[in-house]
Amino acid sequence: MVLAAGLAVGWTAALARSKAEPPAFPYATFSANEEVANWLIEYDWVAWKASDLVMAEPEEQLARLGPHWFCFRDARGWHALFGRYEAKSNVYQQELHYLRRGDEMVRTADLVDPALASRYGRALQTARAELPPEITKLPVAFNHYVRPIEGDKLEVWVLPAMQRDQTLVFGGDVRYVLDSSGAKILERVLNFKEFRAAKPDASLELNIDRQENDVPSVGDIFFIQQFGRQFKSVSVWTHCFLTRLIDSEGKELAWIHVQKQSPECEGKPSKRPRGAKAP
Repeated sequence: MVLAAGLAVGWTAALARSKAEPPAFPYATFSANEEVANWLIEYDWVAWKASDLVMAEPEEQLARLGPHWFCFRDARGWHALFGRYEAKSNVYQQELHYLRRGDEMVRTADLVDPALASRYGRALQTARAELPPEITKLPVAFNHYVRPIEGDKLEVWVLPAMQRDQTLVFGGDVRYVLDSSGAKILERVLNFKEFRAAKPDASLELNIDRQENDVPSVGDIFFIQQFGRQFKSVSVWTHCFLTRLIDSEGKELAWIHVQKQSPECEGKPSKRPRGAKAP
């Protein structure tokens, strides 16, 4: 099922012929994307656990919550903070705070640093306001993640969520880099062509068309690691490679990257253990 074609381009019928050497798989870029995807998976677990607890809170407290809730990690571990960001006062009103303890999230009365809460809430508001119509007009739920990066900047990642009916959506991601205040967007990357959807199906060999990219994106890797076991296989087709996570009896073995047999993408299969550093 195709969900959007707002930025879609047609499949390339034939790759252009080239006398250049076949490209080597960009391990460094892939490893960097995998590192971010793993961080987002941790964030996602915390958000999922905390959201379940929030739904059990009193209705009058839920009515005070806004859409700008988030998770973060510090020396104490992972936190989830729910409340509302008030743009006029530039203040985040904290309502519910949860802290990870082992495999559970527990509520705490401790307040989060107000400056951090306001920065994160402001970053979410800024990024959400900039989302393109190809995202906002889709009848699809998206998850939003805030991530600190170098120089006190913030990233906001936007990835398709599992839908209420368990439908899984895939096809890319959106990334914003914001300044330390969360008020100014410094960089934006709309890394998608079209979003598609599928129901979990253990007999389905799912193929994700990402031929506009040289390497699977953060969103592609996130999808494979989170939902890959719900299909017979999941393959991401990038410009010159097929990428798949080999899985045996529930144990992840390795990422495999196979070059396409085409004039500009000739080469031998390339395989390395999952998480291994680029040569």
